[in-house]
Amino acid sequence: MSGYDYSTGKADTKFAIGEGDLVVSAYQPKGMFAQILLEPEAAMVDSNTYDITAWSLLHAHGLEAFAVKLRIDPISKGYDFAKQNNTTATTPYAYLVPWNSMQAARFLAEVVKNGVVCRYAELAFRVAGKDWPAGTLVVTKGDNRKHPDFDRTVQAAANRLNLAMTPVQTGFVEAGHDLGSDAMRLIAAPKVLVLSGEKTWNNEFGQVWFYFDKDISYPTTIVDAVQLSGMELKDFNVLVLPEGSFDFDDVMLGKLGDWVSGGGKLIAIGNATTALSDKKGFNLAKFAKTVDKDSVLKETDRLALDHRTALFKDRSRSSISDFNPGAVVRVKMDKSHPLALGLKDYYFSLKTSSLRYDLLKDAWNVGYLEEDYLSHGFIGANVKKQLKNSAVFAVQRKGSGQVVYLVDNPLFRSFWEEGKLLFSNAVFLVN
Repeated sequence: MSGYDYSTGKADTKFAIGEGDLVVSAYQPKGMFAQILLEPEAAMVDSNTYDITAWSLLHAHGLEAFAVKLRIDPISKGYDFAKQNNTTATTPYAYLVPWNSMQAARFLAEVVKNGVVCRYAELAFRVAGKDWPAGTLVVTKGDNRKHPDFDRTVQAAANRLNLAMTPVQTGFVEAGHDLGSDAMRLIAAPKVLVLSGEKTWNNEFGQVWFYFDKDISYPTTIVDAVQLSGMELKDFNVLVLPEGSFDFDDVMLGKLGDWVSGGGKLIAIGNATTALSDKKGFNLAKFAKTVDKDSVLKETDRLALDHRTALFKDRSRSSISDFNPGAVVRVKMDKSHPLALGLKDYYFSLKTSSLRYDLLKDAWNVGYLEEDYLSHGFIGANVKKQLKNSAVFAVQRKGSGQVVYLVDNPLFRSFWEEGKLLFSNAVFLVN
């Protein structure tokens, strides 16, 4: 069978339907609604718009998907999603949980909150005849010898979330690194501080709050951004800057830099990254080379000269070339980095601004737009050109800590499910 491949944007791609695949038919009473939710390119009467122009749920959930013109009728009544029962009579050496969904993130948040020590596999391995990918959660009895109710706590969390969890009786693997090796990276329990107040944008702060409070039920401390300068940060190991307009002075930037170097993790989302851009101690820069900056300035000047006789009545129409109301872009990912664990080679990101940075020097460019990146929806011509070879997600090692730059907001409106998993990586796995 062949059809349109959502991951590549190419038609007539060969694929096969297998057991467990979801088939959504357009031949149903809600067929038009399904079309709206699943179409890769939304039809627009006018590109001069104020809101996002692409929203396919298949990209939002990071699914491998195809659209076909052929009618496919189901041959069964449906798929039986069996209730998981993770209760075991014996005490295993470890429990293994695949890291590929928000259910896994909710499980991790719950057990960590209840004092369970967890690790994740930095590399793939094979144990008890089954292959496990990098990112797999490894929860061992040995790490939790002092926990008063270890097995019940872990099993109850998995059962409540209907999450499949595999017990194994040995730490020796058939391929890869043993479960007791340093390739199983310890997950430090996040002690999270989130900035709020007038310096943050209300909706974007709300998205961060919703993630922690509703999506994963994990405790945070929330403070007004204006109070940050007077706070002791030593009680926290994660600081989240929601999208906003922060004007940190050199003293505050030095304080943040020292805290990160001492082991803290600073996560800057969207426009919050501008507070760190081109600042001492932070590797985020609009231009990596002076020649690139000069080239852009020359092009900007040329465009200004060309528009000297533009008509006032055309001002709105002519400005959209420098505007991005919201489009979906395909981001190349480094799957070996903790920030990308559980994701695919490409991540479809909802880009809602023209914010753009060069690929970082002396940092890990975990997600970036390639020269010929694929996009869905409307992006102004000038913006689309400038976004080539730009950083989307990056991690800078600074002393004993990390700075995580999320140029695109993965929590936008709380419906980009794969973005939530990426943000979970930033909170729990990047350390």
